[in-house]
Amino acid sequence: LGQVVTSFTHSDLEEYLRMRVAATSETTEAKERRTLMQMFRWAVAQGYLSVSPAAALPALKSEGERPPFRTLAEIVAIIDRGGISPEEELALWDCIFLSPLEISDLLQLVRKTSQDERSFILHTVAAYTGMRRGEVIRLPWSDVDLEGQLIRARSRKQSRRKRETIRTIDMHPELRTILMSWKSAHPRGQFVLPGSNHGGTLEANHANRMFWQPLRGTEWCLNSAKNWFKIGFHTYRHSFVSNLAAAGVDQRIIDEFVGHCTDDMRRRYRHLFPKCRRSAIESLRFGQGATKE
Repeated sequence: LGQVVTSFTHSDLEEYLRMRVAATSETTEAKERRTLMQMFRWAVAQGYLSVSPAAALPALKSEGERPPFRTLAEIVAIIDRGGISPEEELALWDCIFLSPLEISDLLQLVRKTSQDERSFILHTVAAYTGMRRGEVIRLPWSDVDLEGQLIRARSRKQSRRKRETIRTIDMHPELRTILMSWKSAHPRGQFVLPGSNHGGTLEANHANRMFWQPLRGTEWCLNSAKNWFKIGFHTYRHSFVSNLAAAGVDQRIIDEFVGHCTDDMRRRYRHLFPKCRRSAIESLRFGQGATKE
């Protein structure tokens, strides 16, 4: 442990964070920076290190706009041209959104290969609602209205010090059928995805393992040892938003469903509003096609 930890320098960690802010987001980078600082403070307190290499790591800003969400076919085409590193390939997969048919195939695979039946529900709720990981694992049955076909998602994403926000998501009929069956088969517990012995919620690390397990050994796994996969929890959120946009759903409705939707995220899927964009440009009339007032 001593040799591994002391091989890190402040510049090594800063370079890692620069890579992460470029591949993910400023929010994710900030969380990882805090984790690194806490971990190395612990190492100093335990006597493993005399000085923390993570002390005073700067907060980084992303450079320019992040790439738009891309389809599976678009990402495969870019990779097939060659000339990119494994890290760059992983960053490409971070921008994927799946079509409804691709999600259907993926959920069937998860259902078939899951060792824990909760894995399928974890994937399914995220896919049909665009909810974040924390929102899914904390989802109580009291926020699932099977009769009214509504789900209430509770979030503290922006700041743990701010009050909890609640948004309502219309429940897809297919999700309703799945949840009715799941509830009937598991009548105990307050949460849709209960922890051990039907008590409390799943821990985040446990949820991660349950999410990845069905994908190991499949085409969706890039490197099992490094936990590199073509998709993550965020993929379902990207896909939910992108497919609604591609279907021409009003931006305001999308915002209501997904909650906090930043301008950066909107720009990344705005190109998927083909009908809206085409009708907007065709509303202009010049030259011979212009209508005289």
